Amino acid sequence: MVKLTGFSSIPLKENIKNYIVSLNALKGQDYSIVDDYIIQYEIGKRADQSLTADEKNTILNISSISEASLYIEKARKDRDWETSTTSKKNK
Repeated sequence: MVKLTGFSSIPLKENIKNYIVSLNALKGQDYSIVDDYIIQYEIGKRADQSLTADEKNTILNISSISEASLYIEKARKDRDWETSTTSKKNK
């Protein structure tokens, strides 16, 4: 369960929960689709005049962390680096 504290509005909490649920639903999709979703979410929150500066900052931190985490997860699916010459033992 996602527990969000520090937000003044219940709708905002629900919005962030929905964002996280939506990201989870996009798992397995091409990274560009997920990245586009995150970017559009960030654009919407930056433009939302009802949010305080602190709320925007927190939301953008959440989206940045999720974007970085999903990018790293995508990169880990490419296991070629495990068999690269740099990981082989020297003679």
